[in-house]
Amino acid sequence: MKCPYCNSEMKDGYIQSARDTIFSIEPHKVQFWPNKSIGEFTVPSQSRLTTTCAAYHCPRCKKIILDYAKKAK
Repeated sequence: MKCPYCNSEMKDGYIQSARDTIFSIEPHKVQFWPNKSIGEFTVPSQSRLTTTCAAYHCPRCKKIILDYAKKAK
């Protein structure tokens, strides 16, 4: 996959967490529950044990693109 920022080749990989990972509009200071009324959500897990999502990393830009719809291998 080409990086949309610098057009370099990105590396395939995964984002993993021992707990749920959420997308939030603003940083949460105490609790990590998504506020669904403003568009926050829990990233769907592709594993039963951990949150595991396919991702792409650009070593040049230091950017990660997360694909939370793609199944982990």
